Amino acid sequence: MGEKLLIQIVTVLLLGLFFFKISNKILNKYLIVPYYAAKKLFSWAIRNSEVKRKILITVGILLVVKILTLCVPLPLINADVISRFIDIDFLFNSSAMSFVVFGLGLIPLFSACLLLQVASILIPPLRRMLFGGEAGRTKLITYTYIITVCL
Repeated sequence: MGEKLLIQIVTVLLLGLFFFKISNKILNKYLIVPYYAAKKLFSWAIRNSEVKRKILITVGILLVVKILTLCVPLPLINADVISRFIDIDFLFNSSAMSFVVFGLGLIPLFSACLLLQVASILIPPLRRMLFGGEAGRTKLITYTYIITVCL
């Protein structure tokens, strides 16, 4: 698992360097003014300690999410059994078929929102919560999060 992660990180860094070099040549050739402005903005961001801290925090969060996406498996899920029944290797490579917690994405949240919206039409107390002001909407959001965790 660590070897795959290392390969992916090196690949992303090399691709980033490659695209940086290409974009640098294009900017130098065709877009002198925006390139100068971007260079000035970047140098200002590096000198400003608050902006630098925010950039580092953002990059750190993205790295943590990427590592968690690769490493934390879903509990009670046997990926080998599921992959035998679902034969979709022609659509996904083996890394996309990994069953991990962060691989779920936003689908459970969207499903919970949809369920509560439909339920608020059918169940009068939920409808009153929906139109009951800020306190009702806060309760409905809490219920949405609870249903999301259950899904």
